[in-house]
Amino acid sequence: MSAPIDHNMSTYEKDILCEIEATVTTGFEPTASEEAVEKLNAEVTVSRGRIILKVPISKVKKVLELGCVDNCYVLMTKVSDFEFSEDELESMARLRELVKSVDWETGLRAWREVFTFKQPINFKPDIIPDVLGEPQLSSRIHKPKKGDNGGKKSKRQKMKERMEKKKEERKKFEESKISSDNNAVDKDSVTMVTGLEDIKNLDKTSQRLVNSKEVETVEKKLEDNLQDARTAEDAKPVSNTVSNTEPVFKKPKLTEYSPDKPAFRVTCHRTGLNHSFDSMGAQSNFGGAVYNYFKWNVSMKEFDIEVMLYIDGNDVRVGLALTRQSLHRRHTIAFGPTTLRPTIAYNMLRMCKIQPGRSFVIQCVGVVSFLYRQHYTGQKEHI
Repeated sequence: MSAPIDHNMSTYEKDILCEIEATVTTGFEPTASEEAVEKLNAEVTVSRGRIILKVPISKVKKVLELGCVDNCYVLMTKVSDFEFSEDELESMARLRELVKSVDWETGLRAWREVFTFKQPINFKPDIIPDVLGEPQLSSRIHKPKKGDNGGKKSKRQKMKERMEKKKEERKKFEESKISSDNNAVDKDSVTMVTGLEDIKNLDKTSQRLVNSKEVETVEKKLEDNLQDARTAEDAKPVSNTVSNTEPVFKKPKLTEYSPDKPAFRVTCHRTGLNHSFDSMGAQSNFGGAVYNYFKWNVSMKEFDIEVMLYIDGNDVRVGLALTRQSLHRRHTIAFGPTTLRPTIAYNMLRMCKIQPGRSFVIQCVGVVSFLYRQHYTGQKEHI
């Protein structure tokens, strides 16, 4: 699936600026911004939990070498005040149309600096479709979760339900105890009455037993006749005549696979309470529009391109992921009873502003010590 990166891109194309959004542990955004300016001389915008860098496409891969960031993706489109409608179908239709205005060219050029594919990927389809598919409701895509609010029950609600259940069980136990005491008082009279009824019904019971034996005999004969008929049918030679029964059709695939095109998936991250849709609905509708636009292969696990859809209130951002997993795993070589995330350790070291020749005490050993030796002394030791 991999192939050498296409180096035929001109110098001008490699110097085109692109926006890279990188996630950072909350609280360390200024430290990550300082590192990006120091190492890449980039224009940085700080937001909660992330930083946005403007860098040339040729420097995209160097962004992944920053020690403070966790995940990165190239930002292709950002729409403020998208103004989602209260009607879910209308919102999904507008979200599908957004696919046409996405800057796929810049995103795929930046993606190509990090990943490879055996065939060239077109920045836009040969024929742009007029319609990108009909919008779908979330209820048709997946079943809603149990509960009134579609979420998990709170601890207080669970405790209240347990208390009510215990009260009902205690009430049933008291009622059964009272009924058992009343039955003990009338035990003798009930025994006499039931005994007389059993004597009267003795003849009827015996007659039923005789009838049941006759029925069993008839059923056994019928089963023997059916078994003989099946044996005779199996002994007949198999004919080549076509059966009158209707053939069973397999469920057709919704998408076609093309080996010359990459596989993709859409991942949606949504925040906000005033949306008429959920994350799964937005993800499926946007992914369906991308498929109708490019006709790329669809794969939830073995994908080449991951399209990131961020919905924050009325703001929408679309990008391509440049990391398959969090970058904090790159320095984690050995695990002990506890492991400090390397990106957090790196941010802590930068905040301390340690200079060569100074002495310091490391309480959280392991990852911090390894990163210090690698970054400040150049030693390539392992934990």
